[in-house]
Amino acid sequence: METKTNNNDNVFNIPCVVVDNFLQMATGEYIKVLLYILRVSGRDFAENEISDETGVNQEEVNRAIDFWRRAKILTGNGSGSNTPDVQKTEEENVPENSSVSSKKYMKNYFSASDIAEIKNSDPEISELIELAENSLGILNNTQLTSIINMHNYLGLKTEVIITLIEYCKNIKKTYPKYMDSVASGWAENNINTLEEAQKEVERLLDEDEYKNKIKRIISTDRLSKNDEVFITEWHRKNIPTELIEEAYDVTINYIHKLDFKYMDSVIKSKLDGNESGTDFQKSNKNNNKNSRGRKTHYDKDFDADMYKIFINDFKVI
Repeated sequence: METKTNNNDNVFNIPCVVVDNFLQMATGEYIKVLLYILRVSGRDFAENEISDETGVNQEEVNRAIDFWRRAKILTGNGSGSNTPDVQKTEEENVPENSSVSSKKYMKNYFSASDIAEIKNSDPEISELIELAENSLGILNNTQLTSIINMHNYLGLKTEVIITLIEYCKNIKKTYPKYMDSVASGWAENNINTLEEAQKEVERLLDEDEYKNKIKRIISTDRLSKNDEVFITEWHRKNIPTELIEEAYDVTINYIHKLDFKYMDSVIKSKLDGNESGTDFQKSNKNNNKNSRGRKTHYDKDFDADMYKIFINDFKVI
């Protein structure tokens, strides 16, 4: 799809790296603050003006400006009446005599010369890149930047990063944005030992398999983020896919459309031992097949006593 602005004379620039690297990481408030600063770049203003014009409270404005400074999008120190400047170079603000391996910063993009310098100065990074290329093949600068940032900015250990890379390779999602999102999640959850990383990979693979089973049940490959929240919660609670399939049948036959919220209510009702299929039974008393032609769990061969035993086993969830 191609889209264009209505008025090409009334635009301002946004650094590409904001879209490439920070859309998932930055909050909506942080984006609003940055957009306003970019719009008025070149003149002085008080920070309360940002709050007044964006609707973001002053404390959050300060945090946003600090975030974009640490991300090297804005320059300047502290708060005050001066406009933070948009960073126009890739130069790093690190103390003199600081070794490359001790830099805990997020750099937007490393050039080939940057990467060569880092590899020569930091044996651990050099080994990490070698192991990564053994797994993925020759990496471009964007991929290398991502991997270096996992180590230097997020603080993930080499063995943890390699485990993450192997997982992403296994599920065929080795593009930097996806790997960055996984790495950020691991850092936030303090997953930073080989044992913890391997355990998390096992959980993720199991969740992926569980999700694929549900996709087959509902006959779709497209899931919204809200839909995936329900699936993640069902997986966490060890809800059997057979019960999800039954909830799907009830949902389709009762409200005639896919609705994860309704499916979730059916599942919860059944786990509580309630009979949520009463209306479904009444509306289908002359036809005990669901919308896909499969026999439902409400037909004459259904063993109610065995089902109650089955449901009682999951009351502890």
